[in-house]
Amino acid sequence: MSKMNLMVCENFEPEFKKILEKRKYDDVNLISFPSLCQNKLNAPKVKSIVNNIKENKDEEESSVVICSEYCNIKNMVSSEDNFKIVQSKSCFNHIGNRGFIDYITDHGGYLIGLGWLNKWQENIKAMGFDKKTAGKFFGEFTEELVYFDGCVDPGAKEKLKKLSKFLNIPYRIIPYEVRSIEYLLDSIISKWRLENSKEKSIKDLRKLQSESAEFSAIFEILNQIAVSNEKRDAVEKIKAIFVNIMGAETFEFYNYDNNKIANDTILTQLANNTDENYIINKEENKFYIKIEYNDYVHGVLKVGDFRFSEYIDRYINFTLGIYKIFGLVLTNIKNYEKLLSSQEDLKYKSYHDSLTNLYNRAYFNEVVDAGRFKNCDNLGIFSFDIDNLKYLNDNHGHLEGDRLIISAAKVLDSSFRESDLVFRIGGDEFIGIIDDCSNELAKSLVKRIKEEINIYNKSIDKEYLKLGISIGYAIRDIKEDIDELMKKADDQMYKDKISKK
Repeated sequence: MSKMNLMVCENFEPEFKKILEKRKYDDVNLISFPSLCQNKLNAPKVKSIVNNIKENKDEEESSVVICSEYCNIKNMVSSEDNFKIVQSKSCFNHIGNRGFIDYITDHGGYLIGLGWLNKWQENIKAMGFDKKTAGKFFGEFTEELVYFDGCVDPGAKEKLKKLSKFLNIPYRIIPYEVRSIEYLLDSIISKWRLENSKEKSIKDLRKLQSESAEFSAIFEILNQIAVSNEKRDAVEKIKAIFVNIMGAETFEFYNYDNNKIANDTILTQLANNTDENYIINKEENKFYIKIEYNDYVHGVLKVGDFRFSEYIDRYINFTLGIYKIFGLVLTNIKNYEKLLSSQEDLKYKSYHDSLTNLYNRAYFNEVVDAGRFKNCDNLGIFSFDIDNLKYLNDNHGHLEGDRLIISAAKVLDSSFRESDLVFRIGGDEFIGIIDDCSNELAKSLVKRIKEEINIYNKSIDKEYLKLGISIGYAIRDIKEDIDELMKKADDQMYKDKISKK
């Protein structure tokens, strides 16, 4: 009986071991090798493992190495010694799609495998760190620890908490289903078995080759789906499996929103049914299958009008084998979109004043420091200050003062054009910037602001809440810098304020 040595990094050995035990692959020998990316000193140990395999292998034995394209083990093995390499861009691509993995690492996430987590104290010690130096080292490039939980080790969360406390870095747990690794192993082992089979008849061999070609095409599409970052793109690639390979002429994906699917009662019932995953109708040559992951339902696929309707049982059985991959991909995309949305929300909040939603001083400083208006010849700077705000705060409270600030912000925001910039830079101070401003435009803007103030004040019953804004502006006629223009605008604004007293 031929044997296959399956070599995986020790950081992922627990997940692969569990799957091999579950699938009862008796002809596969799992061999884990020490991580090379985190400790270069492990190279001699890895070479020793490789050499031991070479020296003790028999004629029917072959070895498969699963690694990333950056792992140095690739330089220690060769095809001449019957080694094959299955590589991906990242060590974690067998768990999540490339875009999702890259996004996490690009935004300060430090990915952790269960194997590494199980020996985190030993690993940190091997890296030459104590608690203080480890926290400082990881803290320089890591914002959070990210652990993909395949429910292999119930105690992993407690270990992660201890590691997080040790490094003083927050953690995030992202659940995933180990079926993605199962399909990877199924593909590798099935192909290996096919290549090493010597007992099959020519007819069976041709059938297996045909199925292998079909599976290869399907897995190629699955690889494309795995790196999709958009739901529409992923659904189109899922469609290609059914239309191009299975010969379906009908394909629809129905989104599951607000606990229903459009106005279709049958599909809604299937989506809500926790016991059934599919409905098959052989008379109408079609089936429906629910796409879900971790009890989250994304929608329902409707597939039908197969050109070879006699194979519909085969199609549904195969689909039941891979449909959770679809759910995993859509879940990853959903998580990716949430991360993007969260990032955009944080960016918005960092540049906007929380009370008025105008741009804040931080964004003003960034715009100035970036030299955005350095070469604008007719740059207009406007300085605004709310009249009597301190009196209002002292005598009627800061809540009433905030109401006046919000009112002033609305007046200014509605008076300027959409292409102009308006900032709140202090309690009662505002700045407006127009990058191509004439004296006529400035006077027109001041007039419009005063008209808006009059309109606002007519709607206010309480005298102390009536709005007054002192205004000053300056227009660049020589190469003055922003600070000089600001001073001119401020001086004019203070003159306007004094004149009212």
